[in-house]
Amino acid sequence: MDPKPLLPNEKSFINIQYLIDEAIKIMDLGSEKPFSAENRLKKLAIGLRIVRDGAKNREVGKLTKIGKAEAIGIWERDFLAVVKWLSYFSEFEQLPRSMKITLLKSIWHVWTRLEKLALTAESRKKEKCRRNEIMLDKNSFYDQKDFEVDISWCTKYPKEKLKFFFDEPHHWMDFSIIDSIIALDPTDIELVYMMCQLCFQYAGKRHQGEILETCENFLDLLGNDLHDYYTNYVKCSRYLGRLSQMIKINNMIQEDIRGRRVKRELAETFQIFCTEISHPEMFVDT
Repeated sequence: MDPKPLLPNEKSFINIQYLIDEAIKIMDLGSEKPFSAENRLKKLAIGLRIVRDGAKNREVGKLTKIGKAEAIGIWERDFLAVVKWLSYFSEFEQLPRSMKITLLKSIWHVWTRLEKLALTAESRKKEKCRRNEIMLDKNSFYDQKDFEVDISWCTKYPKEKLKFFFDEPHHWMDFSIIDSIIALDPTDIELVYMMCQLCFQYAGKRHQGEILETCENFLDLLGNDLHDYYTNYVKCSRYLGRLSQMIKINNMIQEDIRGRRVKRELAETFQIFCTEISHPEMFVDT
């Protein structure tokens, strides 16, 4: 017999306010390792390396199962990684706290999607991971062919009846995007520009108004930095080909996000989930 629609008091509650509180602490303290750089993209590129290197302090590991504890652990790691990375973007740091929190809650899962794809592409190129392995951060990974998914904590339905809503591990990451990143072989500067373009375009479209204006301003500034990088550092004034490849990869990720949005909306319509989260806006399009 299929589960009956759940009443509000039959749902479990996950409070992630502590993540917002921790993000505020990090933002108030500023970047972990302050330094100056030639421009915004250069600073963000160095900041990305610092954030990635922070994973080295954790034990190297292969994730073989994901349930409630593992999922929450990944949310924590990914969300705080974005907070730390954006602490190296001065214009973001100058925003009102409320707008920074709104942006963080919107873009963290978008940023981490590209970050995992880029780390996997880099590791494959260096022959540090096999084709069926996906990097979670610089120090951990999972094998798509050797991975158990426990969804009993978030739904009362059996997993075999929810194949449309819950992708199998081998469908979590689009191999064609990884292959495209490997073919592009982006520099650190190009990668952080891709991250910013993907995240701020997404947030601007999602929120509109003042946030859209802010995100467009960010992208104008970063676009100028990218032009300066190509013309004065790389000494290449004809870079539209590489830029179009970068945008194409980001568009592929956006398309995947839109596909997940449809499934998420249907799951909510049919009351598939048996959990409530304190900040559901953080998980739109996840």
